[in-house]
Amino acid sequence: MRQTESLLLLGVFAVGLFVVYWLKKHRHTRHNQALAAQLKRYPSVRQAWLAAGAKREAVLLVPGLKEATAAVATTATAKAETRLHKHADQCQAMTPQGLAVSEDYLFISAYCSQQEHHSQLYIIERTSGRHLKTVVLPKRPHVGGLVFDRATQMLWLTITGKGMGRVACVSLQALLEDDSLATNQPIAYQQVIELAGITHSSYLAADGGELVSGTFALKQGGVVANYPLSVLSDSDRKAPPRIKPRKRRVTTTKVQSIAFTTEYMLLARSFGPGSAELWVFSKDATVLTRKHALRRIKFPHYLEQIVVEKGQLYCLFESGAWAYRQKGGSIDEVVVLDLATLLQ
Repeated sequence: MRQTESLLLLGVFAVGLFVVYWLKKHRHTRHNQALAAQLKRYPSVRQAWLAAGAKREAVLLVPGLKEATAAVATTATAKAETRLHKHADQCQAMTPQGLAVSEDYLFISAYCSQQEHHSQLYIIERTSGRHLKTVVLPKRPHVGGLVFDRATQMLWLTITGKGMGRVACVSLQALLEDDSLATNQPIAYQQVIELAGITHSSYLAADGGELVSGTFALKQGGVVANYPLSVLSDSDRKAPPRIKPRKRRVTTTKVQSIAFTTEYMLLARSFGPGSAELWVFSKDATVLTRKHALRRIKFPHYLEQIVVEKGQLYCLFESGAWAYRQKGGSIDEVVVLDLATLLQ
């Protein structure tokens, strides 16, 4: 009798595992079919996405697009506080902005487009696509750019400055141990740095031991600058240390992010419901405008941060957010492309 029960339980367990596997595979297939349909208008992107298929990890869904538990910002209006209280502090307006990749995790930053909640950071397991945790950030910065420094195991992010760029960092250990969503107390930054030479930090990248940050400009072009991390001042100073750029370059308008390969500089250019573009430049280009681009590749709209990782290009879109979802063509996941195919 006991042997029969054991076999029955084993059979039920095996069936359960099969159902879980089938549901996961079916969900993965469904997402792939939907994304393939979205990319038909962008043949270069679609080809690079298909080429990355053999190496692709799990579907990397962006958390919080339809609803996210969020900490109410202390400066929210009384009207907003009343409305949010009725919804148990659930935010429907979180908008993804920044993306970073480590060996094991993806990091995605998001801000509340209604300015009623603290900005957030999502940590996602790369191999499974599982959303591990949400970290509450201080105040309500746009958080347009992220960089993970593997040498120091630190995550850098852009925050709001006063007349110049500003970035902050926090260690991976602190992020993984954080309980800010449960306590509604934002995580503390370990260091804040002022970036001279730019009016604000709209986006962030890393290249050759330097942080690269620039300004988004809608009409008259922007500026991007390189900052050597080796010259950072003592983090115990009361005022944020300030560093000067090693070099500055003029950019085109509507730059949302920048990334680097060994040969090229990639600019993600996007604003509004029209198609985005990826502009490819020589890495030593001094002026980053249309006539200096080696190639321009059409991308789906609302492209945000791009990250180069081991021959692949990770692409984050904000089209799945509440503010843009109704405009059609929303992409709810981090899209991974084969870089060699994209640039061929």
